[in-house]
Amino acid sequence: MAQYNFEGDIDDLTDPQKQFIDKIINEQGFENSKVIFEPLGKVGDNYVAGVKRLTIQGKNGSMKMIAKLSPIHEMVRQFQNTKLMFKNEHTMYTEVLPKFVQLQKEAGVPEEELFRYPKCYGSFTEYPHEVMLFEDLKVSNFKMLGRFNPLPNDYIKLILRDLAVLHSLSHVCRKKEPEAYESFKENLIDMIIVDGAGANSDQTRTIFQFVEYNMISLLEDPDIKDIVKGKVGPTWVLAAELAKAEKDSEHSVVVQGDAWTNNLMFNFENDAEVSSIMIDYQRSRVCSPVYDIMFMIFNGSDHEARKKHFHEWIDYYHSELGKSLAYFDLDVNSIYPRDVLDADMKRYGIPMFGLCLGIVNILVRKSEEIGILMSAMQDENMMEKIEELCNMRPDDEVIELFRSKIAGLVASFKEFGLL
Repeated sequence: MAQYNFEGDIDDLTDPQKQFIDKIINEQGFENSKVIFEPLGKVGDNYVAGVKRLTIQGKNGSMKMIAKLSPIHEMVRQFQNTKLMFKNEHTMYTEVLPKFVQLQKEAGVPEEELFRYPKCYGSFTEYPHEVMLFEDLKVSNFKMLGRFNPLPNDYIKLILRDLAVLHSLSHVCRKKEPEAYESFKENLIDMIIVDGAGANSDQTRTIFQFVEYNMISLLEDPDIKDIVKGKVGPTWVLAAELAKAEKDSEHSVVVQGDAWTNNLMFNFENDAEVSSIMIDYQRSRVCSPVYDIMFMIFNGSDHEARKKHFHEWIDYYHSELGKSLAYFDLDVNSIYPRDVLDADMKRYGIPMFGLCLGIVNILVRKSEEIGILMSAMQDENMMEKIEELCNMRPDDEVIELFRSKIAGLVASFKEFGLL
């Protein structure tokens, strides 16, 4: 067995993962260096993979990396569909995102406007030892905001610009390199429509039914209860119908797929945000761009901000989409007219409402509760354990936050005619 100069949090690393990590570190010029592993983030920050920070100490200097490691427990892998998620992220970092930025450079897009994504040092997709190594964005002064707090208006707009640029490059690629785009569409797997996988599994649907039952039991307002009832359980069925119908639509694009607070980072300089970046492309796929837009807005802001800025945000996204397309002599009103965007949001209204309701249960839970959930997913009686967890009454602080967020979602979706 090979010997590595690895220290710290390494007990859950498999030998193939250690071998790959050592190989990448050597390629970076740090052969025979000491590598210290430490867990990154709190319980609840990462739901699909283990994430560690690597500090590499060599004779001529040091560097840091972030390692994303697949879970070892087979039940967790099956439930989260780990194999497909790592395959998607591998495709995004090794094929899709490099191609998109290449298209921008060929069109003369200024350096500061190129789509930014974390540098990937290496990707290993051998089942069940998947691991990906990324630049440590903390070194570049990027920070993640807390999942309990809504994003301010300026932060929302930064991410909307990122989404607009990402989406625009799908349209560009489809027109300029159609074979490449068709390959991306084929290789990015939509878990919502894969039979028996992840979001489309009987287990997931059952859990969402548990979540809905628990949600209604915690709500007090009878009007809100009536609106919520029957919205969470069928979420994936409705979403799957839309996904199947729209994969080949001329308006569909490669989406980030999971643009919520824990997958968004911001660069600060003198306490003022100067740039943003999205991380975690495991749920990327081809579908309507409104999925990204609505998912980010409704999971990243509160009702008061949405009431004040929602239409401004949608205008801003469409404007930024147009600016990016203009570099390629493409007209946004021909590629993705504003009235089509508005119609798409209405079609996605009910399934997105159900999805956001389900996500509230994660957003408001404390780290210790998420830890119980992660442990339950590794139990042979997983479904029973999760049902028990869903039926546990949270503390009063969590319940108050939960009710506030649910009321805000109901108010917003009604306000904008999305129900």
